[in-house]
Amino acid sequence: MKIIIFALIYLLTYVTVYASPYDDLATKIAGASEIKPLRIRIIGITGKGPGSAKWSGGLGQVTAKLKEALDKNKDLSVTDQENLKVMEEEAAMSGKNVKLQDADYSLEIFARQLERELALEVRMVKFKDGTDETFTLSVDPKSIGIDIEADLPPADAAIKICNSNMFKIARNMLQREKMNLALNDLNNEAEDLEFAESVKERIGVIEKEISNWSKEVSKEISELVELDEDIVAEALQDRIDVLRVEGKLQEIDTKSQQKLIKSLELLWKRAKETGLEPNQLSIEKECKVFIDSGANQ
Repeated sequence: MKIIIFALIYLLTYVTVYASPYDDLATKIAGASEIKPLRIRIIGITGKGPGSAKWSGGLGQVTAKLKEALDKNKDLSVTDQENLKVMEEEAAMSGKNVKLQDADYSLEIFARQLERELALEVRMVKFKDGTDETFTLSVDPKSIGIDIEADLPPADAAIKICNSNMFKIARNMLQREKMNLALNDLNNEAEDLEFAESVKERIGVIEKEISNWSKEVSKEISELVELDEDIVAEALQDRIDVLRVEGKLQEIDTKSQQKLIKSLELLWKRAKETGLEPNQLSIEKECKVFIDSGANQ
């Protein structure tokens, strides 16, 4: 008897641990409404962001796996949209204008590459009043037969580097400000003077880091200036979307980094209009706007 009990516990543990992300999503969708069973219609899936044209053709398996998970959930009922279209077309041939709404919610899926992962945003819209809720999950692209490249297109790669470096510059500027305030509060006592020297040494390191990161940002912006304006504008928005999705998946606040994209956009536009590379002072100025807004608190 004990062996049977242990086997059952092991089986239940195995099922729980190895539940697919699609099963987890189906559970969240079922819990989003008190309606039981909740009638769902899958509208479709779209690849978004840089490089999506290369792998979006293989996204059909995502829809299939999600539909399979939804079908398994006893609290959900999945409507086949294609069958609905056929029925509506047949009714139209008979002179009837029929629009079938045998679903409570629609699901529209957007897929986006995050490094080597595939991030899915599933937008659930209520047919009755248009209210919506978005769920996110990450899947291994190889699990659905997709091989995505880690290398980003030039504009997206440059923007990612700038965004990361500007975030580090802003963080260092904040640290520098706090250390300078600490220096002002010190007295001319031996112990304080010794501490002041260590603080000044640290400020020197911070200054050097800011200088190096600023040079990197300036270099990348100069490369962006040479690229097509529409491509850069699209890549800037793509980066904001990536940060937004990453925030949801990792349950962290990325709004501050998203705001820094706007600062980067201003530097890029100014460089394009004037033909001058942004210097450290102008880069720090945009990062200071970011700090003053309270985004980095």
